[in-house]
This record gives sequence, C-alpha cells and structure tokens, in this order.
Amino acid sequence: MTNPRGRINRRIKNKDNLGTQRASEDNDETGHRGLHTFYETIAHESEHIVIWEEIWPGGVYVATQDTDNDFYRDDWERQHADIGGGIGFEVGRNDDYTNGVILPGQISSVGYIYEETRCRQVEHNLIETAFDNLDWSYDTTNINQGKQWNR
Repeated sequence: MTNPRGRINRRIKNKDNLGTQRASEDNDETGHRGLHTFYETIAHESEHIVIWEEIWPGGVYVATQDTDNDFYRDDWERQHADIGGGIGFEVGRNDDYTNGVILPGQISSVGYIYEETRCRQVEHNLIETAFDNLDWSYDTTNINQGKQWNR
C-alpha cells in the first residue's frame, strides 16, 4: 500500500484519468448518480487515509517496522492474520494494496481485498442524501440528480 494521499494527488494531476471523471457521474458499487456518487467517492478515498493512519500512527511510514516492504506494519499484519473468508495478512508475504488485481479470474492481494472491502462498506453506509438540501443542483424530481442537464 502506498501512502493514499500520494495516490489521490496522482489521480487528480492525471487529467486523462477517466476514473476520476466517472466519480462525478455513476457509482457501480451503489448504483447512485451525480453528486451522491461524488460524496461516496470522497468517503471511499478518505477511508484509505483512515486505514493508512491506523497502520502508521501520525501517517508516517517507518521502514524498520515493515520487514516485508508491503507498507503494512508487521505487528499490524500479525493482528490481522485472519480478516475472514480464509484470508489474512502475513509477515514475509507482499500484501501490498498495489498488488491488487482488478481483472476477473485473478487473485487480488490481501491488502487490496481488505482495503477495498472496507472502503466500499463506507460507501454503502453513507446516507447519500444527507446534503441534498445544501446542493444548489439538487433535482427534486430525481430525474437528473446532481446534473443540470439530461444524461
């Protein structure tokens, strides 16, 4: 797992990244559209930062506490040796989030599975309508939610 702040900054700087463009349109995970999707995306990415800071107090990576160089503190990995579903973190194996594979039929890293499961749960737990009353573009008919034009 790389520092999530760096991952987010690289995405923002990469203007050709269609993934960040889609974040303002549709969410395949929840089925929501428009600004509801943007809210969910911010919450999802923020959870990556929460995870990083849980693993690395103060957000500071200390290489001597990570003998397998997978960006998870060794003692944290031991505490998370079983995350359910017969999988868990293991000191000595590269569980790095960036080893995650999104292609169907291929195995993702434990780090990828753990983080994405947790971050997607945050998306589902949100009350996506919480800020509708503050949204100047809110469509009370819910036809063009979060957009001022037809899709």
